[in-house]
Amino acid sequence: MRAQAELFYSNSYTYTGVCAASSTPNNGLKGLLDATTGSGCNDTGGAAWAAAAPVTGSTWCVDSTGYSGTTTPGNLVSGTLSVVKCR
Repeated sequence: MRAQAELFYSNSYTYTGVCAASSTPNNGLKGLLDATTGSGCNDTGGAAWAAAAPVTGSTWCVDSTGYSGTTTPGNLVSGTLSVVKCR
């Protein structure tokens, strides 16, 4: 997901829309997340993003700070403006 989000950023110089874009050349995360029930994404403010999907017994999250690991589902949308992160 992180590589896909960076490709999106390199085309538009913002993360705004990375959660909604689904096809080339947009290279967004929508296609990846739509295939996973219970997944979510937040790109509020355009300067950061975070995406999460359920895994057995937990939620896995990846964000633009470089974090990749487990998190609680509510943390994905706790960011405001450019402070969007998994934890």
